[in-house]
Amino acid sequence: MVDWESNSITILFICGHAFLYFVALLITFRPRLTVFHLFLATQFVAFVVRPILAVQERFFLYQVPGGWRLYNLGLLLQLIATLFFVGGYLLGLLIKNRGFLPASRKSRFVIPLTFFRGMVFSLVLGVFSVTLIHVFSSGLWLPSARSQALTAVVPFGKVLFGMAVIHLSFSFTVSLYFLWNRRRIISLHGVLSLASLLLSGLLLILLYQRGFLLMGFIVFIFLLDRVGAITYGRLASFAGIGLILLIFARPVALLVATGQMPEMRAGLKHYLLYQPNFDNPDVWPVVITFVKEDGLLNGQTFLAIPLRFASPLVRREWNILTAVDVLNFFYEGSSYWETRFGFNVSLPQELFLNFGWLGLFFTVFAGIVTAWVDIWLWRVYPRRVFLMYAVFASFFTGGFMGELGGTLQWTLAYITFGLVVDWLSRIRRGA
Repeated sequence: MVDWESNSITILFICGHAFLYFVALLITFRPRLTVFHLFLATQFVAFVVRPILAVQERFFLYQVPGGWRLYNLGLLLQLIATLFFVGGYLLGLLIKNRGFLPASRKSRFVIPLTFFRGMVFSLVLGVFSVTLIHVFSSGLWLPSARSQALTAVVPFGKVLFGMAVIHLSFSFTVSLYFLWNRRRIISLHGVLSLASLLLSGLLLILLYQRGFLLMGFIVFIFLLDRVGAITYGRLASFAGIGLILLIFARPVALLVATGQMPEMRAGLKHYLLYQPNFDNPDVWPVVITFVKEDGLLNGQTFLAIPLRFASPLVRREWNILTAVDVLNFFYEGSSYWETRFGFNVSLPQELFLNFGWLGLFFTVFAGIVTAWVDIWLWRVYPRRVFLMYAVFASFFTGGFMGELGGTLQWTLAYITFGLVVDWLSRIRRGA
């Protein structure tokens, strides 16, 4: 009989995850950077690195009765869901492109003039949004001044926050690519790009948005890969830089906001185990406990996706709750509605929450769609501002394995804002 409390079971499932990701990487070895590869990288950290650190102390963040047994069961459920996802991805490649991604068009990608206009307009819109956030919140948006989510502190926070981080991540990426490609600062475009890079990066850090800063960095790497400027050694170096961004962004934000550097704890273990970074394995015990106590929701949280644009208080008043609302309220109680801080819920977890074990099969469709997104990414040549925003949206999907409502919301926001900035960037003087 299987001892679900055993560390040996944990190690077995960790090995299963690592083997699946390794095989999936070998099958899709080239090109080097796709949405699928980004998904594999995040999954490796979440379901291999983090559990290895957790098993030593049998620790996970969101403690519930049943403890380690439910943690191990979550590793198994995620492994099954990911297996279906990988199978769906390979099937999607087979349907659309005979099992292979299109060959990249390696040529020098010269940034058109419209891109500089788009960068400037994006920077202006981003800074304007942050200014409104500062005015409406009386400075309470700064990381040292708030104990609630930014959307709870700022009126119209969901709209202003989206406008800020989307535009700032775009301006960050375009300016970084220009400076890398031209390696010239002594010019009008060079000065503008350097100012855009520094200001965009600083504001994203102050907003505590390491994810959007990292997303901009990933799109920058993608552009380099498209022109053949990426080797696996350089990709490994960039991965190290990305990890540094994740770890040190918050301490730097506090340093800028308060003038004091917070105490840094030694080692990566603190950031990869004791903080909610890549905490997806830790959420599974909460999901399983909810299903055990309250039963399956039979699709209720998916019906709440259109209200993902509204605030949690509106969803609570109408009693139309997302999976994030349901599980955070179940775990934290009323404090969730007050602070709006909570953990995220992945697509496999939401499928299990609604349909049980059978729901995990539906990740195969996420894999198919992700394959089609990757095919588009390696066929498109983003010479228009809108197409670059669409590239951002594609990578932000993360393989559609995060919270589905949030993924669709941000994808639509990227496309909408991209259309606006694209139109602004193509307005000619005197027209």
